[in-house]
Amino acid sequence: MQIGSWLATIVLFSGMLFSTARAADEILPTLVLTNDDTEIRASCIIQIPSGTVIEDRNTNGVIRIMEDGIRVRFASGSILRGATNGAPWNLLRGVGIRIDGHKNVVIENAKVHGFKNGLVASAADGLVVSDGDFSDNYRQRLKSDRQKESDDDWLYPHHNGQQKWRDEYGGAICIENSNNVIVRRIKVRRGQNGILLDRVENSSIYDNDCSFLSGWGIALWRSSHNKIQRNAFDFCIRGHVEGVYNRGQDSAGILCFEQSNENLFAENSATHGGDGFFGFAGHDAIGQTWWDAEKERLRQQLKREPKDSEIQPPPELVRVLSAKGCNGNILIDNDFSYAAAHGIELTFSEDNKIIRNRVVENGICGFWGGYSSNTLIAENDFQRNGGMSYSLERGAINMEHAADNSILKNNFLNNKCAIHLWWDDDGVLMKFPGVAGNEKGVTGNVIAGNHFEINNNIDFKRLGDRTRLVILQLRNSGKPQVHDNFYGKNDVTLRHPLAREFALQDGCELTDLAKTPKYDVPKYAPLGATRPVGNRRDLRSRAWIQMNEWGPQEP
Repeated sequence: MQIGSWLATIVLFSGMLFSTARAADEILPTLVLTNDDTEIRASCIIQIPSGTVIEDRNTNGVIRIMEDGIRVRFASGSILRGATNGAPWNLLRGVGIRIDGHKNVVIENAKVHGFKNGLVASAADGLVVSDGDFSDNYRQRLKSDRQKESDDDWLYPHHNGQQKWRDEYGGAICIENSNNVIVRRIKVRRGQNGILLDRVENSSIYDNDCSFLSGWGIALWRSSHNKIQRNAFDFCIRGHVEGVYNRGQDSAGILCFEQSNENLFAENSATHGGDGFFGFAGHDAIGQTWWDAEKERLRQQLKREPKDSEIQPPPELVRVLSAKGCNGNILIDNDFSYAAAHGIELTFSEDNKIIRNRVVENGICGFWGGYSSNTLIAENDFQRNGGMSYSLERGAINMEHAADNSILKNNFLNNKCAIHLWWDDDGVLMKFPGVAGNEKGVTGNVIAGNHFEINNNIDFKRLGDRTRLVILQLRNSGKPQVHDNFYGKNDVTLRHPLAREFALQDGCELTDLAKTPKYDVPKYAPLGATRPVGNRRDLRSRAWIQMNEWGPQEP
């Protein structure tokens, strides 16, 4: 049906009343929305009477977009509610807006509350979602309290087959199997997850504020070549009571999982999270999926539990998996500070660039890069990290089984340990084909041109006389796997009585470096108009993280 036939008239269509109206530069009819399963087959303005609640009884969407190229704009004051105000967040169900298999759809000014998922779009190339509020949707009730942590609250982002994130954890905006998407100027509060991207590519996410959530501000799964710029993903956290426990429970401002490659993360604020940025190559990439399946196959064949030595991956599988990971991503000009656990965690991945980020006062460490290689870490500001660490994993940069990384021209001030590199025997993990294919030991790492300082302005608790505040620690357990690492042209200032430049285990000697290697800083064109980094300056400190049974409270 063509829009033109509706103009200058009032027409009754599918039980809904349309009238003429103007949206931006386009004259659109108005649809008065009161019923579930409303199918939209032409562009329109949505008007919802005040106080209307429309439950999505069959969980396929209250509003269902049925054609390509449709533009839907919510009228001022119109709110799509799936449940009454005050309904428990963990009981919310259904979908507010559903798009499935339709291209170039535009959703503007949508206010969607009271659902398990605010918007779900699948195979929706060219989708634009802008200027909306998707607050007050699903979140779990937490069992952790002021005295102790509950293991039941841990998230499991490692599994997302068949949209598990969406169906189990909920999301304000969930986009799947889509290209060239734009999400901008969206606000999310009092929920669990903000924006979930599942197999989304070549898309732009900017000027959004998804903060004070109990899960993830934005989460990427097998999503590559995207631009994530100038967003606020602050206070996305669970599993934290300052001074009691700081586990984070795999919450994060930014989650980047399962072979999400060559994304640009620029000028985002992801502070006060479980992690600021949490990246992991994925179970498929490291070969655990294959390993678990092969163990089950052999168990059935052998009628017993197979030994690890009986599981031998084919060489071709090792070669294929060793090239996979969350690779080639750029993290530049972001703020990853005040996390319960890590400012940045990026594991089993390679060729990533971490440049000019603010990484301050993270509970365990600023950057955790286990099994990562060829990482450029340059011109970042690492200050006062490691104050709530539990063991030797502490401080600014911690990397185990890490090779060929470049740590250049960073500022390190008053961290519990500036740089800690080590090799240990991780048992069955070392047998996974994607891990074995990348294993080199701790070698080829370059530390040069950095400023290191440990002065008397340290306020870490539990500093005993035997504590050592170390610039560089190298250690090894088992075979001589820590070798040929380079250190030179660093500026070191030690004023604290517990400070030491080196803690090198025997056999972990360093090689002098004559000059600082050159590197390229990627150039990028900023998207959007906001400047979220530093906007919450008055909330700097983990002390502002205040939790209740639903998640972080907004001051």
